[in-house]
Amino acid sequence: MNQFDKTFPLVKDKIRKRAMLPGGGKPRHYISSGRLLTSSAFTLLMCCLLVIFSGCASLLSGVTSGASQPTPVIKLKPTPTSSPTTPAPLTNSELAQRIVQGMSLDQKLGQMVIVEFYGATLNSDLIHMIQGKRVSGVLIENKNGNAQTRDQLVALNKAMQAQAHMPLFITTDFEGGLVNELRRITGERSSEATIGATGIHRWRILPGAMLRQT
Repeated sequence: MNQFDKTFPLVKDKIRKRAMLPGGGKPRHYISSGRLLTSSAFTLLMCCLLVIFSGCASLLSGVTSGASQPTPVIKLKPTPTSSPTTPAPLTNSELAQRIVQGMSLDQKLGQMVIVEFYGATLNSDLIHMIQGKRVSGVLIENKNGNAQTRDQLVALNKAMQAQAHMPLFITTDFEGGLVNELRRITGERSSEATIGATGIHRWRILPGAMLRQT
């Protein structure tokens, strides 16, 4: 008895009965290990072999996958981006150089001029000198009617500064005595010679570079 007969004793008889051809012919058969096998038995045998081989393949794949080590994952830390640095503020000298470099020759000449004007309010001639000629400043004179009252002079200064491309120098003569271009606002003031002759008023420097009259 071969291995097939030992393993499947009942299947062999069924296979032989099913393999009989109509009309009493002999069944189709294959030769295996010196014995005759019907086509049905051969098919069944092949199916069994496929099942056995597939099981072996599953075992081998499980052993291989279990023996393999996991691939290490390298995590790269993002490089911190440097925040944009705030530029250092310009010094007064650097700021002045930058302003002058952007000026034309006429504008540079205008910054060397301080002008007088007539009237107590902003007029077309004054606007032309400030905007067109780019003068650096104005001179407030009582004889020209520039200083009438405190509120009028403050309003005039604000109006002139609003027309300027850069802040204006607001100047006047205010030594006292005969030279007092703000006498309509401040009244008469003693000259420096008169103050010095009395020996009463002295100036001293206080902490913080403040001047105090005593």
